[in-house]
Amino acid sequence: MNRTSFFVIAATDEPVCNHKIAELCKQKRIPVNVVDDAEECSFLFPALVTKGNLTVGISTGGSSPTAAVCLKEQIAEMIPEHFDEILEFLHEQRDKIKKEISNEQLRHSLLKKLFFAAVAKGKPLQSEEVSEMIQKEEIQ
Repeated sequence: MNRTSFFVIAATDEPVCNHKIAELCKQKRIPVNVVDDAEECSFLFPALVTKGNLTVGISTGGSSPTAAVCLKEQIAEMIPEHFDEILEFLHEQRDKIKKEISNEQLRHSLLKKLFFAAVAKGKPLQSEEVSEMIQKEEIQ
């Protein structure tokens, strides 16, 4: 085993070999992931959902990789088709709103409302819709 290893993944077909690899790693203080044996692991990989700039990690702490995969599939289905466009829109709005609105609570509330409105619509809002929401928020 190389002393320059940052981490090791033990994924052989032999549990005894995987165990020996894990023991060596523990002795050398090298993080190790033993596939299909959470108790031998010093770290775990989450099930990842990636859509554009969004990444969601799901972990059951090794209790049920199947549950993590099932949740991953359900979460992937929940994410709107144009979510990356929504994220870009929110990024642009965040920059504008930070410059225009000094009240942190007001900014947070508005950005949250913009997020939910864009997700409900399934795409970024039009500038008129944003202006209307800003006016409503400032009035309250």
